[in-house]
Amino acid sequence: MAEGYHHTKNLRKYALRLGAFALISHFPFHFFYFGRWPVSAAGIQLYPTSFVYSLFVGLISLIVWNNDKLNLTAKACLIFGLCVAAIPGDGSFFAVFLILALGAYRGDFKMQARSLGAFAVIAMVLQIGNWYQLGMFLAIPLLRQYNGTLGGSKHSKWFFYVFYPLHLLVLGSLKHGV
Repeated sequence: MAEGYHHTKNLRKYALRLGAFALISHFPFHFFYFGRWPVSAAGIQLYPTSFVYSLFVGLISLIVWNNDKLNLTAKACLIFGLCVAAIPGDGSFFAVFLILALGAYRGDFKMQARSLGAFAVIAMVLQIGNWYQLGMFLAIPLLRQYNGTLGGSKHSKWFFYVFYPLHLLVLGSLKHGV
């Protein structure tokens, strides 16, 4: 998200596309976890929702953070509200803080790696010993290899927009025997 924010040609279109993708991905995500669609006579169940929603809220937080028209107090209040809004997402407010840290330290690998490590440890402690959070350390060597340029073809982004909800549908079908 931090790199996408800086590389996009049209931030508004990027945010709208990601928001639409979060909405579309909600349905396969819910199916994967619960084996049923999040729609009932009472309406659409919105909690929990996919990691894409967390990415979307993280992107909005970067937009707020980099808005020169807002003072620090306004930015802090808005970002706090976005963190609360991110809680239903699979990445919760951790994703928002990590996206902000990676965006704020863009171009400074050492600070990005420290931020990633700190978030891994904090997430593990707050989630009372879920050691899998330490897997975030595995991203550091990949982050080190990133040279700041776009990779792949212009169309590779569409692969991921299709792959994410599709893989949740396939895994949900396997998981729930559908």
